[in-house]
Amino acid sequence: MVSSVRRARLDDSAAIARLHRETISWGLLSQLGEGVVTAFYRAVIECPASFCFIAEQGGVLQGFAAGVTAWPRLLRYVVGRTALPLLRTLPSLLASGRWRRLWQTTRYTQSGLGGVDAEFLSFGVREQARDRVWAGTALVRAVVHEFRQRGVRRFRGVVWSRNEQAQQFFEAVGFRFVSEVEIHPGEVSRAHIVDIPGSEGV
Repeated sequence: MVSSVRRARLDDSAAIARLHRETISWGLLSQLGEGVVTAFYRAVIECPASFCFIAEQGGVLQGFAAGVTAWPRLLRYVVGRTALPLLRTLPSLLASGRWRRLWQTTRYTQSGLGGVDAEFLSFGVREQARDRVWAGTALVRAVVHEFRQRGVRRFRGVVWSRNEQAQQFFEAVGFRFVSEVEIHPGEVSRAHIVDIPGSEGV
């Protein structure tokens, strides 16, 4: 049995958050706690400028992929959804210095990359998934198709430079490396661009 891909619903948010923290454990969002990550994906699913797809097998979540066409619009939803869970973690957020990284991430989302606003937002596939490559490829195709349907001609994606496995996968499915970026000082990521043939719009 292979995984099937569908659009995520609000009631998928908690399961997506758990898998996000499992597959992107080093990321800032994961470090903010499951409540914040769940609220983030609720915002992604609710906001008209963003979307999320999941791959599941036998009713069990195997992977997810999300995209956004306009970060400023999504940010308003994210702030509204995550304000309360972030307040609950405020002491550790201040003590750990993660508030600086949160600000740096927010600043990056508003910057654009070479004039490209749409972004491949997040991606993760369960390590134990039996059809891991197929599920990952199907999720990427779902995101590309959604961008095309929304009239997006080009989108960006950023991969942590130390995550060589993810870099190889994304470049194999059509992501083109364009430059190195530092969202956080001293931490290098690789920025990629994808051009969507047949798109009309932004």
